[in-house]
Amino acid sequence: MEKTEKISWLEQLKIACLKPKEYSRLLALGKGRVVWFFILISFLITFLGFGMDMFAFSASVGGTKNFILNRLPAFELRDGTLSVEETMDFTIAGIHVAVDTTKDKADQSDLSNDTTMDILFARKEMIVKNDSIQRMVNTISFDDFKNVIATNQTMVKLVPFIHMMAFISFFAAWAANAVSYLFFCAFISWMAYLNQKIREEK
Repeated sequence: MEKTEKISWLEQLKIACLKPKEYSRLLALGKGRVVWFFILISFLITFLGFGMDMFAFSASVGGTKNFILNRLPAFELRDGTLSVEETMDFTIAGIHVAVDTTKDKADQSDLSNDTTMDILFARKEMIVKNDSIQRMVNTISFDDFKNVIATNQTMVKLVPFIHMMAFISFFAAWAANAVSYLFFCAFISWMAYLNQKIREEK
């Protein structure tokens, strides 16, 4: 039977973050402990980045409802046309939001390569870019919503949906981080395996 090493969660975290020379000890762990540790560390990293940004932003604006009613510029979507009192451009939790209704169409050149998601609003359309797993860019025309009337007050009714989407976005970011870390771990394991083989042949 293959011998496995028992290491505390805290020690595993120290090795993963601070002791790359001891990665071989992590490879000696049982598969179950490796999987659970991988899930835990990817969750913590996502929470400390994406999650804390969301909580900090919500606290700084007094909550989602207060942000919509008192901090967000007055806006109205009517007859397929969006009007906003002033332009906006901010980034929160890896999501870049820009609003400029002086333009009829949003410009894809304004999309950022440094954020997970971009939402660009113009007078007649919006562009949504999502880089969680692979880049997807969608253009949504407001002409498709000519029968819809939306304002700050009607948006308040969507707060539960907004919270649900934030929750989904967090798990999407977690999944994307997990995949990237999985590839990184596989690369490190492969390098460690090659190093061990080279030493055995000497």
